[in-house]
Amino acid sequence: MPIRRLALLTLSSTALACTVSPLPSSTPIPSGSDSAIEEPRVRTVVDRHLHRAARTQEGDLSIASVDVTGDVAAVKVVETYPKEVYVDYVNLARAGGEWRIVNKVSTHWAR
Repeated sequence: MPIRRLALLTLSSTALACTVSPLPSSTPIPSGSDSAIEEPRVRTVVDRHLHRAARTQEGDLSIASVDVTGDVAAVKVVETYPKEVYVDYVNLARAGGEWRIVNKVSTHWAR
């Protein structure tokens, strides 16, 4: 689909139908993707970021899930406050042996 058509569909709020196929079970895991070793490192990077960006209210902040595959990771963070809940999805990439946050998408709602 040409980029222009995709942009027009996006601007007109028209939903695109797509399917996502799961990876076959025979797909090899990339080398160096030992998530048991890398997960604590990823959590440390996300924790440091969250403490710097802490909201002013008292609330409960928890890492709900961490998924590491090779040199990429996805982390779901849930922040619960008395009047609202935030959910952040943080993507990380490993470059030069260090994990770095490359993207964060958030949503929130009132309680």
